Amino acid sequence: MSAIVLVFLALIPAIGLLCIVYVQDKKDKEPKGLIVKTFIFGVLCTIPAIIMEVAGELVLTRGLYMSQYSTGYVLINAFVVVAVSEETCKMFAAKFAIWKRAEFDHRFDGIVYCVSSALGFAALENVLYVFQYSGSGSGMKTVLGVPVIVIARALLSIPTHAVCGMIVGYFFGLAKEKEIMGDRGGKTKFLWLSILIPAIEHGIYDGCIFMSSITGEVGYIIFDLIFVIAVDIWAIIFIRKQAKADRRFREEIKTNPYAVRPNPFGGFSQGPGYYMPGYGANPAPGYGVNPAPGYGVNPAPGYSANPAPGYGVNPAPGYGANPAYNPNPGYNNGQGYAYNQNGYVDNTSFSYMRQMYSQGGYPPNNANYANNNYGENR
Repeated sequence: MSAIVLVFLALIPAIGLLCIVYVQDKKDKEPKGLIVKTFIFGVLCTIPAIIMEVAGELVLTRGLYMSQYSTGYVLINAFVVVAVSEETCKMFAAKFAIWKRAEFDHRFDGIVYCVSSALGFAALENVLYVFQYSGSGSGMKTVLGVPVIVIARALLSIPTHAVCGMIVGYFFGLAKEKEIMGDRGGKTKFLWLSILIPAIEHGIYDGCIFMSSITGEVGYIIFDLIFVIAVDIWAIIFIRKQAKADRRFREEIKTNPYAVRPNPFGGFSQGPGYYMPGYGANPAPGYGVNPAPGYGVNPAPGYSANPAPGYGVNPAPGYGANPAYNPNPGYNNGQGYAYNQNGYVDNTSFSYMRQMYSQGGYPPNNANYANNNYGENR
């Protein structure tokens, strides 16, 4: 069989699965050129993956003196050396290709691009395996003229890479959304998950193959086949669900009243320029400059200039001009208020009240404030 035919047969499964995933992206089709670019980045990331795997195997065999036929070596090699190395390289290939691109604006886009990267990786890996086995002669056993190695990898390895890419892409999209919302911790968490979760699935697949190769037991292959079929069925359901629920990243800000939102005025922040509803400069009831009952310049009962019992100029028992009131310094949860026998005095840091009344002036004619230069009216 000619080399061109072998390459064609090796590439068909990866390209076919990529087309299936692309069709699922119904709300906002991604540019084909950018998908091809990500696919190529996936092909190129096989180089650092191979370097990492070779280095990892050297550490295990020559650094830790582990036997290649031991169970410990097989498990560490499958889950850490191979799985983590490959999933890390595929994730960063997609990140380098599209992370800062404006086209990456939907959650499902992460799945499309990461599957593209994963299948680019799988395509080159498939070509290398096909030529390796055809050169040794063992891979030239055919079924209906197609090499057995091509059929085996088309049914097992290529779908596994695609599913891993889909899982990477799911967390990849969540990480991008968290970055847009200013949640750096959330972004970091989901980027880590985009490597670790698919690495577990990848490690199970490789571990069964490696154990079968050193023990000769068919049971590992049977388990691997059942595992791949189960994961593929789950992946079909999952990807359809994600495609249906797809939305732009910024729609989270519009539809979720508890989302962290861009705030040009500052205010309560989980990141630069973001606020939660009800804080800072956001005109939520009861806060900031919003004249909600009981706050700011609004003369609600019991506050500011309103002569309600117990506040302001009203000499109610225990407040204001009543010398019997003498609470501990630091009243009002450490906002800087201090008292002595004459009420509000001694406090040279009244910036909090100044800020609160910056929109409408200070409370008028409060004798306790005026005597200490805290109640000047504007």
